[in-house]
This record gives sequence, structure tokens and C-alpha cells, in this order.
Amino acid sequence: MDKVQKLRDERDTALSDSAKLEELLRRYNLQLNNSGTLTDCLEDEYNRWSQNTKDLNNFITKLVGDVFLASCALSYYGPFFGNTREMMISVWQE
Repeated sequence: MDKVQKLRDERDTALSDSAKLEELLRRYNLQLNNSGTLTDCLEDEYNRWSQNTKDLNNFITKLVGDVFLASCALSYYGPFFGNTREMMISVWQE
């Protein structure tokens, strides 16, 4: 009788350990899936930041020329009246 009880206790312990291991496996699989999702999101964010960096570098490269053209236009159009400036700008834009 004592052997039977000992075997039942061992079985109960094994079942308890098995349930604990299954729960650990479930949690680790969830963490693995979450880390994969995070990695994908971070890769997308890296690509977005890389593109923004290229765009900003392009903008900075053109900034000096844009400011120069704007200052030239302001000093050229400055002495004229408003309606004359508007006409000159519309002709220039066409």
C-alpha cells in the first residue's frame, strides 16, 4: 500500500512539473513572438529615420541656394509697388 501511495505522489509531482513547464513554454513563446514584432517595428523605424536623414541632408544642401534666391528676389522686387511685384512674380512662375 505504501508503494502505491509513493507512486501516486510521484505521478502528482510529475503532472505538476509538467503543467509548470507547459506554462513556461507558453510564456517564452509569447515573449519570442513579442520580440519578433518589436524587431520588425524597430527595423521599420530605422528605415524611416534613414530616409528622413537623407531628406534633411538634401534640404540643407539646397538651403543656401534657396536663401540666396529669396534674398535676390526681395532686393529686386523691393522698390516696386505691390501690383507690379505680383505681375513680375506671376510672369516668373509661368
